Amino acid sequence: MVILPECSLDQAYDIAQRMRKEIAASDNGVCKLTVSIGVAEYSGGDCIETINKADKVLYEAKREGRNKVKRYGTS
Repeated sequence: MVILPECSLDQAYDIAQRMRKEIAASDNGVCKLTVSIGVAEYSGGDCIETINKADKVLYEAKREGRNKVKRYGTS
């Protein structure tokens, strides 16, 4: 989990995309790495709800072929 205070959902999505691309382009000498990331915006209240939203879109990204970033609440 990464917490990005003072970031909008779009800014967090852009950061996650950069992270995903850097990981996919890295060479660890053993195997190719990719990552799927779910992004959700905390709007107050129960933080567990926000974590669950990010987890939901993370698994959607995995089902859609992996190596993706998905935002909660957008198409």
